[in-house]
Amino acid sequence: MSWAASITPQSRENFDSAIDAVVPSPEALDEHMQKQFDKAKEIVKALAPIIPGPQLSASMAGHANGVGDNKKDGWANDSVTISVYQVV
Repeated sequence: MSWAASITPQSRENFDSAIDAVVPSPEALDEHMQKQFDKAKEIVKALAPIIPGPQLSASMAGHANGVGDNKKDGWANDSVTISVYQVV
């Protein structure tokens, strides 16, 4: 199952709060998807200080095949994609 979340442009001062408040689509995540989403938010927070600019935005997306740490035959591999953007 796939999930995605975006953070619209925010001032640096408000960016961490926006990360904390972001809601994924779909809102109801299974345990594996929730782990991916939570870790992605941590990584966005860790990357934000090295991205210059007065405002930042971010996008996150992932796929969890629904069987824990093992690949489900015929389904896509697990993945997480994270982007943090400067907004000037």
